[in-house]
Amino acid sequence: MSGSPQMVAQLARAPEVKWVTAARVNQLRNGRSAAILGAKRAGGVRARGLFGEGQIVAICDSGLDTGDLNTLNRDFAGRVIQGISFGRAQTQDWSDPPTWGTVGHGTHVAGSVLGSGVNSGSDPASRNYDASHAGVAPEARLIFQSLADEQGNLHVPDDYYTGLFAEPYQRGARVHTNSWGFTGYGYYYPETQDIDAFVYDHPDMVICWSAGNEGIDVDANGVADGIINDDGWIDAQPAAKNVLCIGASEGNRPPAENWGGLSSWTWYELNPLYYPGPPFNSDYVSDNINGMAAFSSHGPCIDGRIKPDLVAPGTSIVSVWARFVGEAGIAPEGSFAGDYNVAKPSSLYQYMSGTSMATPLAAGAATLVREYYEKGKPSWNASAALVKATLINGAHDMYPGQYDPATYPEMSQRPNNAEGYGRIDLMRSLYPPKPRQMHWIDRPAGLETGLYHRLRYVVKSASEPLAVTVVWTDPPAATFSGKALVNDLDLKVIAPNGTVYYPNRLLGADNTNNIENVDVVNPMVGTWEFRIEGTNVPVGPQDYALVVSAAGEPLGGRFPDIVPPQVAITAPAPGSQVSGVVRVEVTATDNQALDRVALWMDNRIYLGARFRAPYVFHINMAGAQRGAHVLKAIATDFGKNSSQHQVSITIR
Repeated sequence: MSGSPQMVAQLARAPEVKWVTAARVNQLRNGRSAAILGAKRAGGVRARGLFGEGQIVAICDSGLDTGDLNTLNRDFAGRVIQGISFGRAQTQDWSDPPTWGTVGHGTHVAGSVLGSGVNSGSDPASRNYDASHAGVAPEARLIFQSLADEQGNLHVPDDYYTGLFAEPYQRGARVHTNSWGFTGYGYYYPETQDIDAFVYDHPDMVICWSAGNEGIDVDANGVADGIINDDGWIDAQPAAKNVLCIGASEGNRPPAENWGGLSSWTWYELNPLYYPGPPFNSDYVSDNINGMAAFSSHGPCIDGRIKPDLVAPGTSIVSVWARFVGEAGIAPEGSFAGDYNVAKPSSLYQYMSGTSMATPLAAGAATLVREYYEKGKPSWNASAALVKATLINGAHDMYPGQYDPATYPEMSQRPNNAEGYGRIDLMRSLYPPKPRQMHWIDRPAGLETGLYHRLRYVVKSASEPLAVTVVWTDPPAATFSGKALVNDLDLKVIAPNGTVYYPNRLLGADNTNNIENVDVVNPMVGTWEFRIEGTNVPVGPQDYALVVSAAGEPLGGRFPDIVPPQVAITAPAPGSQVSGVVRVEVTATDNQALDRVALWMDNRIYLGARFRAPYVFHINMAGAQRGAHVLKAIATDFGKNSSQHQVSITIR
């Protein structure tokens, strides 16, 4: 609602009113990027069979092309599960509207995540996507949530938890990406809290969010940090702890190659008020993949947390052009191949720039990381913390950036509040070159205050850096908290000679971030120790994800078995009515080795155990009492870790 300041004051005094806050206006955050991220077949993860197969991504944005499954752009054909409209709820029109406020934003975003590139020469039948404008995960499926109305205004549900995330999650989406938001200066808003709460309650949901486009050289000192009085300009939503906050690095379209878009512009030419002098007056916007896009919002959050988390290319990005937008001739940065013409497939793409464009590329990368773990041995449902830790561990540190660090320091060594922990590099994260190896732990038995896990790791060669990354999904904090971190875990990396390395280039423990990373450039050969300590865990137990990479391996070849199995009863469905002989199907997996799966009814009736897959039970219910009952499956591994899952049934 809106009204005068006097009316607001009167409302605030009413005993029925619990909270008054200002209305916030959400805004959109506007071939070669996949190669930069390591996603292509040539030298990338597609050569290892990662295409997004079996993954579902939810995209919340302006709209998707025509909003009609029968006429949708061929780059999305056959892979859209559902379209949902918030902006035009009465008509359920989820098309991308032809307005200068939205400019085909949602369709461009979707193409970057999972467009097949059919209109630009890909061949999905042979899984050949490289010579096209295909997205990072071209075989993933899509749930699209449209925010825009006919005028291009965004209509966002007030309750993100239920209104934004719950339905896609229920329909199988495990990556949710958002390239919109409002400038929050890194404060912990109610919306920020909602995001953290959902991931805390659904720990396998990866939520990606654009950092914002508030990078401005405010004081004309040649650094586009957009910072006044040391306050960052990160948007409110990506200031969440459990989100994957994405900034923008420069793309790879140098002006000498005669690309379109903004590739022939300098930052000064793009906006002389924001970028008034050197080095921006001679720097082209898409000519150095190791430089930041000047508009990319910097951290820190108000409590000092490092943001963004990672960066991806965000300038002069080519992706799908929405039909109604293209037919209206709307393309602020230009089309890729002339006027929009459905009879000319190569014309169905346009250029765009922004952290909005970087974020869907990162979401596609997160989708491939989930696929990697699901196709692994063992097959594993990766937590959001593990996906984030994997991407961070292998990220490319762009330090010192593209400018002379003595004159125009763009960034320090990672982590920093420009690039976060670096630019996404899928190959280095998932398939590092030998002798480098990657090892991981996901959701081990949680830590309480005063407890710790001690892991030992043998570095065999100093030729490769040692990277140790710990990420945990932290409980939501109170809104506008001075300190958002609730559970404080601390990582210590101890060298064979006793030297202690603290995370995030600090000289002591990090009591602010729920990401802790240690990089040792030339690690000593020998046995190292990693200690993950529960320093202060008021809402426990707190689990975490650990990713380690180096020329080495855990002592004895693998880490101690501290991770419980994953288990689920897949049949009968919850709430089923059953009788006679009932087939009970259980899926279970463990990060090392599963011992058994036991089945119980009502916590007291033992129904048997299975010691190898398939975990199928045939239970005769003829003698059981009619009415409501609970089936419970308990999976136990050889490390004596166990987990359980139960469903309610009714015996007729």
